[in-house]
Amino acid sequence: MDLPDASPPRESHRAVFRIPRLGEVSREDWQQLLRFCVVGTSGVAVNLAVFSVLVKRWDVHHMAAATISFIVAWTTNFWLNKHWTFRKHGLSLVQQGARNLVVSLVALGLNLVLVFGRFGIPAMGSSGSALSSTIGRFAMYGVLLLLAWPRLRPLLVPARRESFAPGPVWRTLQIGLPAGVQSSIEYATFAGISVLAGWFGAEAMGGHQVALNLSSLTFMVPAGVGAAASVLVGHAIGEGDSRHARRVAASAVLVGVGFMAICALVMLLAPSPFAHLYTSVPGVTAVAVVLIPIAGIFQVFDGMQAVCGGILRGAGDTVAAMVANVFGFWLIGTPVSLWLGFGAKLGVVGLWWGFVAGLVAVSTFLLVRVRVRLGGTLERVRIETHAH
Repeated sequence: MDLPDASPPRESHRAVFRIPRLGEVSREDWQQLLRFCVVGTSGVAVNLAVFSVLVKRWDVHHMAAATISFIVAWTTNFWLNKHWTFRKHGLSLVQQGARNLVVSLVALGLNLVLVFGRFGIPAMGSSGSALSSTIGRFAMYGVLLLLAWPRLRPLLVPARRESFAPGPVWRTLQIGLPAGVQSSIEYATFAGISVLAGWFGAEAMGGHQVALNLSSLTFMVPAGVGAAASVLVGHAIGEGDSRHARRVAASAVLVGVGFMAICALVMLLAPSPFAHLYTSVPGVTAVAVVLIPIAGIFQVFDGMQAVCGGILRGAGDTVAAMVANVFGFWLIGTPVSLWLGFGAKLGVVGLWWGFVAGLVAVSTFLLVRVRVRLGGTLERVRIETHAH
C-alpha cells in the first residue's frame, strides 16, 4: 500500500550541496564522521608500516608479512571503530567485523593452498587464485546469511505467497539489476586495462599492480562512506525528511572526496616510498613511481563516484550510475586509454590517463545527477503496488 508523501516543500537545488550549518547537524554526527576518517587513514598507514618493517628490517617473507600486516591493521581498525567511532552500535559492528575477518582468512588460506600448493594439492598458480576468490565469495555469502538469519528468519519462514507476487519482484529487479550491471562494467574495465598493461611487459604490469593496489587500499574509505550514505539517505527519504537526506549527501561528498584529496596529495609528493614498500625490483619500482601520482589524481574522482553512487542508490536511482559507467568507462575511458597507450605510444602511463578521463566523466555525471535528484521532490521507494 502506498503511503502519502511526507516530504517537506521542495527546496532549491542549489541547497543540495550547501555545507550543513553546525546547528543543523549534531556535534556527535560530525565527530563520528571525523573519527571514521581518522580510523580509515590509520588503517592504511598501519598496514603499510607493519609490512615495511617486517620485510625491510626483519627480512620476513612477503607473504607472511602481508598476512601479519593485514591482521594487525584489521584488528586496530575494528577496535577503534567498536570503542571509538561507533561505540553505540557494538553488536552490529561485531557481526560485520567477524564476517570480514572470517572471509578474509578463508580467502587467504585458500590462496596459499591453491596458488602455491599445500597438503598434497598441486600448485595451480593464477587459476588457483581465481578458484580461491570464487570460493571466498560464496563463503562471504554463507557467513553473512548465518549472521543475518535471526533477523531474516521471521520474514522468510514460513514462505508466503505474497513474497512471489510479480509486482514487487519486478520492482526489485528494476532497482537491483542496474546496480549489478554498473559493478560489472566497472570491474570489467579495470580488469581489461590490467590485461592491456601486460602487453607492455612484466615490469609495466608490476608497476601497474602496485599503483592499483595502493589506490584500492585508500578507496575502501569512500566506498564505506558511500555505503553509509546509501543507508542514511534511504532512511531519511523513507521517513519523509528530505532536508536530512540532503545534509547526509553533502556530508558524505565532503568526507569522501576530502579524504581522497588528502591521500592524493601524499601520493603526489612522495610516490617513491610507497613504491619501495611493495617491491625492490628496480624496473617495477621505476614504473610504479610514475604511476602512483597519476593514481593520486585518479582516486579523487574514483572516491567521488563511489560516494555519489551510494547516495543515488539510497534515493532509489540505480540507472544513472549504470548509464554513467557505460558512457564514462566504455565510450570515454577505454578509447582514451587505447589511444594514449598504443596510438600515442605512452605505454602503461597512457592507460592510466585513460583511467583518469573515464573517472572524471563518471564522477562529474553522477555529481550533477545527485544535485538534480536531491534538489527535486524526494519520494520513498515503493515496492508494493496497489491492489486492483
